Amino acid sequence: MYSVFIYPNVVQTRAIETLERPGIRFHDMITVALGDYGEISHVIDDTGEATAMHPRVTPKVTSFP
Repeated sequence: MYSVFIYPNVVQTRAIETLERPGIRFHDMITVALGDYGEISHVIDDTGEATAMHPRVTPKVTSFP
């Protein structure tokens, strides 16, 4: 997921939201912020760090759940 927020103080709580059910799996996810504003707090549901610009943080989750 990529984010390009053009307004300050924009917070998206997660890049991906899913149901937790047997058989639902995700692999190799990443979030990247391309602007100087806003953040994505988690990669998937409540898992993964927040994006950041200074210093650049591109959170990765290799397997979920």
